[in-house]
Amino acid sequence: HQGQSLFVREHIVAALGEVGSIGGIDALVGVLEDDSPIVARAASRSLTKITGLSYRSAAAGEDTPPDRAEVASWKDWWARRSAATVIERTLESD
Repeated sequence: HQGQSLFVREHIVAALGEVGSIGGIDALVGVLEDDSPIVARAASRSLTKITGLSYRSAAAGEDTPPDRAEVASWKDWWARRSAATVIERTLESD
């Protein structure tokens, strides 16, 4: 974590959600499995803010970190979305 405090990492992740840019999605998906449950949960919240989607279990508590199913769903969504973006850009350049 390159010496960054938990506080700083959590707020950087939350700020990505506030900015709302899809440019931060790749980083947020990666942080879903952070060693800190606080940072991982902030990533999940930010992804939901940016995309309007949620893969969170209805049984999950407000402050629980993402479970394996949620992480897998976000990774799958991002893989599909990233591939679609590459295809769209390729078609536009032709």
